Amino acid sequence: MSPTSRRSSRTFPGTGRPSPKKSWTGRSSFASFDGARISSPARSPHTGFPLVPTNTAAHNEGRMVSPPINPCAPRTAIIEGLPFSARALLAPMDGVTDPTFRDLLLDLHDEGVLGGTFTEFLRVSAHPLPRHAIEKTLGPRGARRRLGLQLMGNHEAHLGETARRAAELGVQLIDINFGCPARGAAKSIAGCALLADPSRMRRLVQALRDALPTHIPVTAKIRSGLEDDSNLEDLAKAVEDGGAALLTVHCRTKKEAYRDGTARWERIARCVAAVNIPVCGNGGIEEHAHIEAMMRATGAAFAMVGRAAIADPWVFSGHRATTDESRDFLARYAEDMLERTQGRMVRVAARLKQMIRYWKAAGLFEESRSRWLRTKSPETLVAAILRRAEMEPSCPTPPAKA
Repeated sequence: MSPTSRRSSRTFPGTGRPSPKKSWTGRSSFASFDGARISSPARSPHTGFPLVPTNTAAHNEGRMVSPPINPCAPRTAIIEGLPFSARALLAPMDGVTDPTFRDLLLDLHDEGVLGGTFTEFLRVSAHPLPRHAIEKTLGPRGARRRLGLQLMGNHEAHLGETARRAAELGVQLIDINFGCPARGAAKSIAGCALLADPSRMRRLVQALRDALPTHIPVTAKIRSGLEDDSNLEDLAKAVEDGGAALLTVHCRTKKEAYRDGTARWERIARCVAAVNIPVCGNGGIEEHAHIEAMMRATGAAFAMVGRAAIADPWVFSGHRATTDESRDFLARYAEDMLERTQGRMVRVAARLKQMIRYWKAAGLFEESRSRWLRTKSPETLVAAILRRAEMEPSCPTPPAKA
């Protein structure tokens, strides 16, 4: 049987269902960074978590902003107006959060565990994107699930029209990317490059807000700065002043890229103190326990998980996947990718290699990762992943070089 004709009827074991709903209020009255205990009587109005005092102005309790009501939001929405059912969110990742990966993670976790996902960014440049490009990014189930569509660009009218078309397709939330550090984004003055101009950021957020019905929230994702974080509060306030319902902060600067040891959660806390909209923290989450630890330490309303979800798709629940569960996930991913790409082996193999590069669940590739990644034949790699359940449960035998 050819790889493209194989369709698994298996369901994921070990999903952790049912998952108890947690109360996110009444936490202890201190937060810590680097082990330091800091008195913090003020609490986030969104989570009840303590706010960490900073040198920035405190919350202005008199100007709380309520996000617009979204009739598409789940009944279990954590914060009114945002289509998220739990505090943990999957980050938008270029080349990763395609419909296949998003749907598998949503199938793996119930609404009380994984609150929502985001698409890969859609680049909006010379003209508004056509509907078919938006539909392709959303996937067959996208607009009906807990999903935000992320856009990246710098043209107010083109972004606004693309957002309007997305709304007509049923999109529940529009996010704008101010965080991509790639050279291509900098060259086109988009993504991180816009952090140099907070007033322009505000205008872009406002253009999206003006283009959409009031029940569809606009959110924004930023990094903590370009070379340093000296204007972080200005960036956060620009997003809020533009009309965003949620600010996501990646707690590294563009210069720090994704280097280990550079994620500083206190930057998230500074944004929580600077604005009156909910803040989502991103960066430095490497395991399940870090999700709540980040929110507890910073007062953030949500925690967004990126690369750790590639390394371990069960990171949101804390379930310790077995070897068979890990193999099954990768096989399902390969099968679904083959179907959605109409058997394009090169593309499927490239995505699988990206998964293998980060994968940690069950220690599946600990001793053979480099040999898997050096495999040149896409057909050999994909076929081996599809055979995973038939291999020995110990360290996997990598496919031979082509």
